[in-house]
Amino acid sequence: MLGILLTVLKVIGIALLILLALLLLIILIVLFVPVRYSAKGSYLKKVPKAYIKVTYLLYILYIKLLYDKKPDLTVRIFGIKLNLKKFKKKKNVKAEAKPKEDNKKASDKEESSTKPVSADSGKIEAEGSAESEVHTSEDDTSSKPSREDKKEDSKNKKKEASKENKESEETEKISLSEKISKKKDDIEAIIDLLTSDSAKRAFFVSKKRIAKAIGSILPHKGHIYAKIGLSNAGTTGKILGIYKALYDYVGNTVTFIPVFDEEIIEVEFDLKGKIRAATVLYHLICIYIDKDCRKIIKTIIRKVKKKG
Repeated sequence: MLGILLTVLKVIGIALLILLALLLLIILIVLFVPVRYSAKGSYLKKVPKAYIKVTYLLYILYIKLLYDKKPDLTVRIFGIKLNLKKFKKKKNVKAEAKPKEDNKKASDKEESSTKPVSADSGKIEAEGSAESEVHTSEDDTSSKPSREDKKEDSKNKKKEASKENKESEETEKISLSEKISKKKDDIEAIIDLLTSDSAKRAFFVSKKRIAKAIGSILPHKGHIYAKIGLSNAGTTGKILGIYKALYDYVGNTVTFIPVFDEEIIEVEFDLKGKIRAATVLYHLICIYIDKDCRKIIKTIIRKVKKKG
């Protein structure tokens, strides 16, 4: 018996180890295998053209978008092409079915509302209304209030209404003043938090890490050629100024030619890049591990919880 139990436990342990190894392998693949992308296109003579391709893990996932007057999207998983037109048709059929049901309900309601009323029910209603008129006439003749009593009642009602309005205005003023004071306190606390030395250090660290994360996502190969001349020469000059300010970062990949004597927009690009989840996650973890960043994150979470 003990031998059988040991063999069963051994098999269960081996199966669990295999499952854990598979999970670890999937996590490592997701983190370290990059998503590769490439984009080609142009905008010449006011005609846009584009070709975008995204692949992952030896073309297990393959996405292609071709734009030439009309967009054409193809998606393949393990080499099997997904028929996206079927999904679109199903959605359209569901959308068309809903208004038909609503129209049926509306027609049923109209039929129920336009049913003929019987003559007997009309007679009964007429007799009831006549009896009610007789009773009301008797009550009115028996108990008619005087004009003075009516005037006093109206004066009392006006006084009560004015008192209620004054009380409501006072309570609204108090609530507004309390809200304003609370907001002032919150604004002062936020300013103190942002102007502190720890916030400055946290901002510097997060800025550096976020810039590196964005840099890892951006294309690392290719070139962009842009020839731009707008109707307003001032806006063209502003674009040139932005290009010169960013020349140290984009000078190798972007060529910008400004045109001041004619209105023209010509763009051509050929870019390649990859996105690795591990690098982005690493920079985010570095931000969270930093003492100053973690302190600010905790204070923000605490304030959000208090408001909630």
